[in-house]
Amino acid sequence: MMVNELYNEVYNPVLLYKAQHIPEPDYPSLPDDAFVFALQTEWQRELYERFSGSVLCIDSTHGTNPYKFKLVTCIVPDEFGKGQPVAWCITNYETTDYFMTREPQTAWKQQIRSVKAECQQDLYQTLCLLESEPSVAVFLERLAKFLEMWRTKEANFVAYFPIVQKNGRGADTDTNMYLESFHNNLKTHYLNGKVNRRVDYLIHVLLEVETDCFFNYNQRRILSGLNPRKLREEERHQQGMKIDTTLIQVQSVNVADHRLVNTVLGVRAVILLALPLHVCDAGENLLQIMVPRLIL
Repeated sequence: MMVNELYNEVYNPVLLYKAQHIPEPDYPSLPDDAFVFALQTEWQRELYERFSGSVLCIDSTHGTNPYKFKLVTCIVPDEFGKGQPVAWCITNYETTDYFMTREPQTAWKQQIRSVKAECQQDLYQTLCLLESEPSVAVFLERLAKFLEMWRTKEANFVAYFPIVQKNGRGADTDTNMYLESFHNNLKTHYLNGKVNRRVDYLIHVLLEVETDCFFNYNQRRILSGLNPRKLREEERHQQGMKIDTTLIQVQSVNVADHRLVNTVLGVRAVILLALPLHVCDAGENLLQIMVPRLIL
């Protein structure tokens, strides 16, 4: 009944619902006895689209219902560094289909124990290099070489992470910090440290959590002075910082008023410089000197 009520809301937050022993035509690979209920509200979807580009934390926990269904939580860090849940899934069916490069290294060690002893140290060091590589292009190049080399040596371990996600700089995050904190708060505060006896009550609690997160997030934005206009300016600034510097062609420089007139992908723009320009020699790369000082 609760699922039907959610289906009928203005924004349907149910991503997927499969009851046990009832086939789901859209997901024929799910076992007959699998139970899956995935939930994402409209506001959570907005957060996911805004912040999941750099870090997406996924983990499951037990002890939230009497049926041994696990609760899978997806969390992204917002602009304040606070973890925000952006989706949940209650299920008794789990597979390890994704290996996140931001997964804690303790998880690597657990999987590395399954490979030959003489390969463990070399494999671990290679993974650490991949995890710490800030350049996406270099990361993908090294990843391809890693998969090619280790697929023949340790096929079972490579099968542990058929898909790897690496989305740019600034993603140095220990996922445990967000996920463990959230799951602990859910069990101790919202479930009052008691054993929950009903799945529908767990769904009710998760929606209550979403409401609290919504108000806390917007309160934080108001108190910090980040009004919508400033947020849009910040977003535009961050987008500008992602421009490939090789696409910028310097046309003229006015040292007197610290202006750089340039063309980016054919679009003429004037960029103000925060610091006085460095007068370089003919052999120096002017872009390398100025671009780190640009304020878009």
